[in-house]
Amino acid sequence: MSNFLIFSIIFFSFWIAFINLTPFIILFPKIRWYIYAFGSVNKYCMKRKLRVQNSLVNHYCLMSKIPLIYALLAIALMLESLVLMVFLQVYEKESFFTMFVTLGIIFYVPLPLWYIVVCLLWYIKQKKWRKFNNMLPDSSLIEKSIDINTDVEQLYPSKNKCYFKRQGFNALYFSTFNTQKFKSYSFEKQKLFIYMTMVLNYDDTAFDNKFEPLNINMFKNEAKAYKIIE
Repeated sequence: MSNFLIFSIIFFSFWIAFINLTPFIILFPKIRWYIYAFGSVNKYCMKRKLRVQNSLVNHYCLMSKIPLIYALLAIALMLESLVLMVFLQVYEKESFFTMFVTLGIIFYVPLPLWYIVVCLLWYIKQKKWRKFNNMLPDSSLIEKSIDINTDVEQLYPSKNKCYFKRQGFNALYFSTFNTQKFKSYSFEKQKLFIYMTMVLNYDDTAFDNKFEPLNINMFKNEAKAYKIIE
């Protein structure tokens, strides 16, 4: 077996493992929170013309770059794999592995292409949201819709991990942060994560366990504790 063929086997195995890792990453609740925010929260806020604090929308813009970078790396590996396929056709044409690699690359090429499109759309949506958000007055801040006299049951994400679901997506829950790790954050970072928990799509998001509807008034006490509202 030639050195080139050995290299091809190693590279192809790495590329397949990298591509297959993508759907498993999405299974993590923390990752799904951002997917939910990229595709649902911004739509809700723009539809209802609700402003959010700049710290949150900037955070989401920053986080939307991460999957985009990952997708660009997947595309780079895909292009290198296509070059590898061509060289194998030239130098190892009669090899069974050449046929296997060729079929594998043809089969897997659509996945990184789909992934780059999805990630690019996420990034563009966050940029549009930030631009739209900056045009809204402070009087439309979402936290100003909280009724300070409410007596509804309160949620405390700083103390208890919360699990949510979207209507129509029962199999894919997402969760708030790890409360133990949360305690090690600075006050400003804690405040950002509490605020992130408050800014939900209240039209279609509910508790994971009972599928009870959520209400922003449920975060009144946490909002006061972290000086989000007075």
